[in-house]
Amino acid sequence: MTCRRPSPTAGALRDDLRLPSAVGLAVERPTIATGPPSGRPRAAGPGREHPGLEGRRLAHARERAAGRRCAARALAATGLPAPGPLPRRDDGAPAWPAGAVGSISHTPGLVAAAAASATALGAIGLDVETGILPVAAAGLVCDVDERDRWASCVGGGGALGATLAFSARESVFKALSAAGIALGAPRATTIRPTVRGFRVHRAGDSRPCDAAGLLDALDGRWTVRDGVVATAVLLLAADAIPGAGRAR
Repeated sequence: MTCRRPSPTAGALRDDLRLPSAVGLAVERPTIATGPPSGRPRAAGPGREHPGLEGRRLAHARERAAGRRCAARALAATGLPAPGPLPRRDDGAPAWPAGAVGSISHTPGLVAAAAASATALGAIGLDVETGILPVAAAGLVCDVDERDRWASCVGGGGALGATLAFSARESVFKALSAAGIALGAPRATTIRPTVRGFRVHRAGDSRPCDAAGLLDALDGRWTVRDGVVATAVLLLAADAIPGAGRAR
């Protein structure tokens, strides 16, 4: 038996995130298996994985495959060559073609990918979340003030604010690491949300690394739709990024 969770379309996410026309976006809802194909439970035995662990691995494999398909469709939407699903690099990250930047996000029941030409953008970070994280989860990546700013901005309480704080930092990490830049400790920066957007700043006098000079070039945006939290970051100064065209 299978089921699908309701989720926003690519067009709805594009509109909500205000993505420029240079960015291609694709989403897919991988099938979620709720039992073995035969409908009968399959017991674990000698030399066989526990069925729950096997199911999780299969689900992760489906999500990764869906992510590479979405990446190919996102590339095609920009007019860039996309010969089928993207292959994987040795580290498991998608192997984006030369001259393209992109980002893939997986969450239970939803996969999304964004792509653009490296001549249009320096990097892209995309994150989607279908579950609301516990308030305490925000403490892993930001302080209470930042979490509360998100909660106040979205008007949905501390848990939604925590989820947005986490998602925004995922997008920032993806965009900067795609450009080959290590952000450093999460609390070396602070994120200030605005209406449907956010900016990244150094925290106090700390310098997270050579990314410090690029933080002002990050353009963040966020949305909450149909129970899905989504954030995206565009690195606008393409010519200022060493090795632009490599992305995660």
